[in-house]
Amino acid sequence: MRFLMFPFMLRIIAKTTKKIVLRLQCQGCKHVSQHPIKRCKHFEIGGDKKGKGTSLF
Repeated sequence: MRFLMFPFMLRIIAKTTKKIVLRLQCQGCKHVSQHPIKRCKHFEIGGDKKGKGTSLF
């Protein structure tokens, strides 16, 4: 946690991004493991990639 400290106030600065986590489940024993990928605001798996000078439609 990060703190912003002044003589008259103490407040916590919140993070603006979330950690993206893969939840993997074993088919045999149903064990669930979580693997963090990265920290970002927006994340899409398998989406079309935008090329240079092109638009996505």
